[in-house]
Amino acid sequence: MATSEGMTSASGYAYRTYNPGSREWHFYRQRIGLSTLEVTQALRKRFLDNRPIQMTMREAVDYYNDIVDESDPDMDQEPQITHAIQCAIGAKESGLPEWAIAIGFIHDVGKLLVKLGLSQPFVVGDEWPVGCAPAKQIVCSNFFAENPDTKHPVYSTKLGIYEEGCGLENVVITFGHDEYLWRILTDAVKDGGSSFPAEALHPIRYHSAYVVHTAGQYDYLLSERDRQWMPILHKFRDHIDLYTKRGETAGIESHLPGIWQVVDKYIRPDYKLSW
Repeated sequence: MATSEGMTSASGYAYRTYNPGSREWHFYRQRIGLSTLEVTQALRKRFLDNRPIQMTMREAVDYYNDIVDESDPDMDQEPQITHAIQCAIGAKESGLPEWAIAIGFIHDVGKLLVKLGLSQPFVVGDEWPVGCAPAKQIVCSNFFAENPDTKHPVYSTKLGIYEEGCGLENVVITFGHDEYLWRILTDAVKDGGSSFPAEALHPIRYHSAYVVHTAGQYDYLLSERDRQWMPILHKFRDHIDLYTKRGETAGIESHLPGIWQVVDKYIRPDYKLSW
C-alpha cells in the first residue's frame, strides 16, 4: 500500500492523494482504468492455472528482492527484503501466533509476477472487488470514470454479480500479488509442502484490500468467517505491514537466520513451490 499523506475521514481511514503526473498517480490511473472483471478473470486464469516455474521459498525471495514497487513511495530506495524483515520483526509484537512471523516475511513475494511478464498495475497497489460498484473510498477513485465496468448494467450496481453475505472467498478481487501467493501457498498446503492454517493465509490473500479491512466498505459481502477473521487483518496491517516501514534498517539482515528458522517450520525448505 502506498502511504503518502491524504485527507482522513471520521473513521480514521486515510484517503491517499497523489500529485497529478506523479509516478503513483499514473500507476493508479492505469490500475483502476484497466482492472475490469473480464481482464481480472483473464489474468487469474493466465497466472493461476498455469504455474510452470518451480522454486523453493528461499529462491523466490532472492528472485523478487530487486523489484521496485511503483505504487509505494515509501520503499523505492530499499530492496524488498528490507520490508520483509521489518514485517517479520513486527509480527513478534502483533499478538498473532508464530506463523505471523513467516507470513509477514513472505507476504509480498508474489510481486515476482513482475518478472514473469505482468505489468505492475496488475501486480501491486491497493485492491478491491470487481463485478460490482466501486466504493468511493478506493484510492484515486476518480479514475473509475475511465473503467468501462462502471457503465455496465450489472457490474455498476451495489451487489453486482454477488449475493449479500456471499463471503470474500466468492468475490473476485482485482488481480495482484495477494491472490497469486495465496493460491501458491494453498496448493502447497494441499500437497504437503506447507503447514500454514487457513487463517494464516487470510492476510496473504487480502492484505492489500484496504477498502475492505480499513475503510470498512463492502461489509454486505462479508461472511461470518470474514468477520471473525477481520481482527487478523487489522493486526497484520497495524503491527506487521503498514507501519513497520518507518523503522531503522541498519544491520536489519542480522535477523534473517531466526526468521528463516520460523519460515522453515511452515514451508519445507526443500519444497519446490509452483510459480
